[in-house]
Amino acid sequence: MNNKPDSCKPCRYWKVSHTLNRRPFYETIEGQGFCLPEGQPHLGVTFIAEASGEHEENDGLPLRPYAQAGSIHTRVLRSLLVSRGQTMAFNILACRPPNNDMGDNYGDVVSNCAVHRDARIDVAMAIARSNPLVKQPIIVALGEIAWSTLTGFGTDSRDKRSISYARGYPVQTRYGMVLGTFHPAFIRRNTKLLGVITEDYRQAFRIAREGFHPLPRDYK
Repeated sequence: MNNKPDSCKPCRYWKVSHTLNRRPFYETIEGQGFCLPEGQPHLGVTFIAEASGEHEENDGLPLRPYAQAGSIHTRVLRSLLVSRGQTMAFNILACRPPNNDMGDNYGDVVSNCAVHRDARIDVAMAIARSNPLVKQPIIVALGEIAWSTLTGFGTDSRDKRSISYARGYPVQTRYGMVLGTFHPAFIRRNTKLLGVITEDYRQAFRIAREGFHPLPRDYK
């Protein structure tokens, strides 16, 4: 496990406990489990998921290819003939919440992690812009928490701007262009939507390569 930096000490996730299916049936981790970014977005696409799971906590890297969400992420990239190293991936939250559950009141921990998240986004955008073949650097927000954090839109499913309605539509934010899609772990439980997330990934790479061309607004 990676040690957490001192800037994480004020966060209530500095010390977390997870239940286990073996004795002693729980474990407490303090000051460890920090997840680093992986890859270089030379193709102009950065993937931001929600938080670490058990495999990510142990390895210190996001979306592990043998984990529930990471296996779907890797599968989709491979179907598009893209390697993991050609994109950058990290999480909104740079550690693992208790029992992988951020709950409903996660605003404070997301805010505490902004210093790491914003710095990583700056690096990702700089790398993407350094490639003259990238016309539009873009962030793919994986899941509701990533989408709402990056765009400021609500998470209520009744909100027409939630991920269920807005996925696949790029929006301009203070971080740059963001395209939302379902979290790969959700696709693992709903495999019939694998084609949907694949098309969203494909669109992100298309925008990065060709630029974003919005539809005309003059309908006269």
